Amino acid sequence: MLNQSVGGPESFYMYQVGVMGNLDYWLTDHLLMGGSLFGNIANNYDRFNYNGAPADSTLPRVRTHIRDYVENNIYVNDLQANYMGYLGNGLYGQMYGGYLETMYGGVGGELLYRPVNSNWAVGVDANYVRQRNWDNMMQFTNYKAPTGHLTAYWRPWFIQDMLVKASVGQFDASKHFDSGVMVGIYATKTNISSEQYGEGEFTKGFYLSIPMNLFTVTPTRSRAHVNWCR
Repeated sequence: MLNQSVGGPESFYMYQVGVMGNLDYWLTDHLLMGGSLFGNIANNYDRFNYNGAPADSTLPRVRTHIRDYVENNIYVNDLQANYMGYLGNGLYGQMYGGYLETMYGGVGGELLYRPVNSNWAVGVDANYVRQRNWDNMMQFTNYKAPTGHLTAYWRPWFIQDMLVKASVGQFDASKHFDSGVMVGIYATKTNISSEQYGEGEFTKGFYLSIPMNLFTVTPTRSRAHVNWCR
């Protein structure tokens, strides 16, 4: 697996190369258990020298501990249970809990309304998450937060395999190709001032996601990601 970031202020190109094993198992028709184990091979995140927000800022370090996480040689990347199903009348739902991703674990739920054969949908999710401890990733730090989104989805009829997503303060547009490659752009706006946030009060960029199935003999869900943001 290859994770990449392009255009950072400390190093134009940052990467993490590793091996990931995935396992999913359906306990029932609606209950899925799954997880993945990551083995770190090499990375250059030692160049990422950010060690905290300015002394006069009260903002928590939500994502900037990335260097501390990738220093682990082997770790559980995610491990969670998902219960999902069709509720009727175009309404779908799911509940989930566990180690949701590399940096956070928690519980949450989502409802999605999509009329039959429509090119639009509306979803709402609510989560309560806690930051995983980078020194022992099976434990947590003291940082925790509720989070949620109201999101509109739209597939334009004039562009094949295009998906546009818009939430309060967030926008994402991506194009899926027959090969499995996905290209997208995004922007995130916050109500935090530029002095507190750091640069311009919002984040913007583009990303490229490439399925590793294109380069392997056996099937794999792994993908190579290239992300550029400002």
